[in-house]
Amino acid sequence: MLGGLGDLEKCDVVRNTIRSSRCDVCCLQETKWNSLDPAVYATVLPTFFERNCVVLKAMNLAGGCIIAWKRNYSLISAWASKHSCSAVLKQNQTGAIFTVTNVYGPSTDEHKRDFIEELHNLAEHRTQSWVLLGDFNLIRWIIDRSSDSWNFHLMDAFNDLISSLHLMDIPLKNRDFTWSSKRPTPTFSRLDSVFITPEWLLNFPIVTLTALEMVTSDHVPLILSCKQRQCSAVPLRMELFWLNYPEVGDKVREIWSQHGHHDTLSFQSNTQEMLSELRSWHKQRFDNRETQLENCKRAVLFFDQIEEKRPLDQREFSLRIKIKERAYELANIEEQMWHQ
Repeated sequence: MLGGLGDLEKCDVVRNTIRSSRCDVCCLQETKWNSLDPAVYATVLPTFFERNCVVLKAMNLAGGCIIAWKRNYSLISAWASKHSCSAVLKQNQTGAIFTVTNVYGPSTDEHKRDFIEELHNLAEHRTQSWVLLGDFNLIRWIIDRSSDSWNFHLMDAFNDLISSLHLMDIPLKNRDFTWSSKRPTPTFSRLDSVFITPEWLLNFPIVTLTALEMVTSDHVPLILSCKQRQCSAVPLRMELFWLNYPEVGDKVREIWSQHGHHDTLSFQSNTQEMLSELRSWHKQRFDNRETQLENCKRAVLFFDQIEEKRPLDQREFSLRIKIKERAYELANIEEQMWHQ
C-alpha cells in the first residue's frame, strides 16, 4: 500500500496515518527496506508497535513487506516466502489465535502464475482463522480496472485460488479502486484486497473494510475494522516544539519584565502565569491541528474520487499539491509532539 518510505516527510504522514487509524496490527507493502535493523522500522512505525516485526526484505530496493503488532499481542510463529510474510499472533486478552499474511505481488504477468501457486501453498501453514491481505497486483473482475487492459486467464486463476482456499473477499465500503496512476489523465485499479476464512468470523464476527485518506502514495491504505475502540484524551503539556516559534520567547519576556522575580513567591506566580498564557496560545494556534490534518486528507480523497470519474483541471491539480504540502507540515508537528 505504501511506497517511497525513504522520504522523511512521507514517513511522518505514514506514521500519523497508522497512529490515527488506531490499528492493532499494521501491514505495509513496498517498503523498499532491505534491512532487518529495528531502527529502520522506527522511521515509520509509532512507538507502541513491537519492534520484533515479521519482515520480507526488499530485493534491490524494490518490494518488501512488514507485519507489526501492538504489545497486547504475542507472536507464536512467523515465516516468509518470495512475495509474502506471515505471522501467527495471539491476542493476550482474549486468547484468540489467528494468522496474518501480508503480500506484495509481482507487477509483471510472467511471474503471477508462480505467485498464485505460492499463495496456494501458504494454506498448509496457516491457522484456521486467517486473514490474507495486501497488494496482489491482480484483479478479480473487469470492473476492478478503469482501463480495458484485462488478462482473463489471470483473473480466472486468481478467482480459482480464492474459491479453493474458501476465502471471503471483504467488500471495500467507500472507494471503487485502491490504486491510481496519479497522472493528469489517470487510470485506476483495485489491486489491494483483504480475504478472510469463515473461521475468522468466529473470533471477529463484525468486519468492515474502509479506505483511509492518504497523500503520499499511489495506493490508498485500507483498515480492516473488527471492533470499536475508545481512547481517553491526552492532557495538554509543555511541548518542546513551541520553542521553534518566536512569539513564545516574546510572551516569556513580557511576563517576566512586567512582574519581576525577586523572591520565590513571585517566581512561582510568574511561572504559573506564563504556563497559563502558553496553554492559551497553544489552544488558539494548535487546538484544531488534528482536525486540519484530517481535513487535508479528506480534501485529497475528494480530489482522488473526482479523478476516478474525470481528469482534474490544472487548478484542481495544483490545489491538491498545495493541500498535500500543508498535510506534510501538520504531520511533522504531530510527529514532534509524539516524539517528545
